[in-house]
Amino acid sequence: MTGEVTEVAGNAVSQQVEDEAKAFVDDLVETLEEQAHRTAVVQDPPGGDGSEDGEYVIRLTRNGRNVFRVAEDVQSEAVRSLVNYLIGEEGLLNEIDIPYIPGTGQGSRALLNDEPTHPNGSEMRGQQRVSGGYYLLTNLSSEDKKRYVSELPEKVGLEIEFSDNW
Repeated sequence: MTGEVTEVAGNAVSQQVEDEAKAFVDDLVETLEEQAHRTAVVQDPPGGDGSEDGEYVIRLTRNGRNVFRVAEDVQSEAVRSLVNYLIGEEGLLNEIDIPYIPGTGQGSRALLNDEPTHPNGSEMRGQQRVSGGYYLLTNLSSEDKKRYVSELPEKVGLEIEFSDNW
């Protein structure tokens, strides 16, 4: 989309169009994820694999040694517990900028912020309060939670593993 506009209007509007296109896509993804969270999905838990029924498990390791483990019945609670640990015990806030925007840091949605809004001023829907009075965006698909949250332990030298119902 940016390429077409740049070709027609010139490079002067290229950055503005690119920023607006990214914001549009971020807003669209957020809306679709909200709709997905409102739709009940029933799935049989995997059997015979030794999993802990009904739990989303996250493990952190450093140099192959277990450092932290959380098991919750709800994904967002597991992610919240993880972030609370990283803030309280691993000094995460010393390693990231707030608002923390995952990936390239160029998007318009914050994963972690000091207020319940995104950098573009839109409401951070589906957020939970975490240590230090910060807000964590939890209104994400399972895959997006794993992808975005995986960046945080890496900031403090930890490896992350998701298991069981993820």
